Amino acid sequence: MSDSLIDRAREGRKSPQTLKIKASNLRSRYPGEPILIVEGPDDVGPYETWIRGEQVEHFLHFLPGNGKEQLLGLRRMLSNDETGLKAEIYFFVDRDFDGLQGQAEGSDIYCCDRYSIENYLSTNLVVKSVLRDEFRLDPASAEYETVVRLYEVVLRELTELLKPVNRHLFICQRLGLKLHKGIPEVKKMVDVQLERVTLRNSVSELIGEQLLTSTEVPEYDTAEIDAEFCALDPMTEHRGKFLYEFLRSWLNCLAEDVRALPNGKYVPSQVNSKFSLASFDLRSCASRSERPAGLRQFVQQIFVPAQDGLAA
Repeated sequence: MSDSLIDRAREGRKSPQTLKIKASNLRSRYPGEPILIVEGPDDVGPYETWIRGEQVEHFLHFLPGNGKEQLLGLRRMLSNDETGLKAEIYFFVDRDFDGLQGQAEGSDIYCCDRYSIENYLSTNLVVKSVLRDEFRLDPASAEYETVVRLYEVVLRELTELLKPVNRHLFICQRLGLKLHKGIPEVKKMVDVQLERVTLRNSVSELIGEQLLTSTEVPEYDTAEIDAEFCALDPMTEHRGKFLYEFLRSWLNCLAEDVRALPNGKYVPSQVNSKFSLASFDLRSCASRSERPAGLRQFVQQIFVPAQDGLAA
């Protein structure tokens, strides 16, 4: 298959029409039941966990899309649809740097109040729970408090290191520029250790090699864009996937420290650690995190009025 055909196939999977067909098929199988459309398969676990926490007991019909633009495109299409498909369809999207991309808020769409759901899944609340349950550290111990503080310190270091990267992404979004190869994972940009994080390359090399845009970034005064970016909170309004990827790498470093007993630096005592990176995923983090602001009210307006008619 030629590159052009492959590109067209990829674009077809991202089209709102493709998602509309999937929604229509799901609706025909489950008429009258809510359809919850999320940006991708990775979003299903966290949202299902959070929604179940609101005493919603029946099976949830999730439909994973292929990115926020596809979801918003379908929402735009449904606003003019006369088949009735729009009823009981609800969208869940990340805020990112562009919110709803100019669309109006509504009772059919939930936009995360942080950059993405991963910003909720990388907090010290999640880390504290993992240390207690998976690493079997005693919350009353000095070791536990030391490790929690260490995570908070290194996480802040990470957000400082990645500010130029987030700024570049922010400028690209504001100017409508597309990255040539997509956004790299944290491990390709940063060396993560238990006590520190360091960039693998200089900022200019990092942006020039891994964050190239399809067209050159124009050289002009970005003071207004910079002021807008500087007002953002790095923990909640910068790219959440960076934080989550860092969390996984950092916990893996901690697991190595535990296995180094008696030579481990931060967990010198014997603990019956059950931590496994293979079973550490977004769903498990969601069970330990706080729920996104406003999600409870959004879920209640979907399910509470219909619970009597939708038995578990």
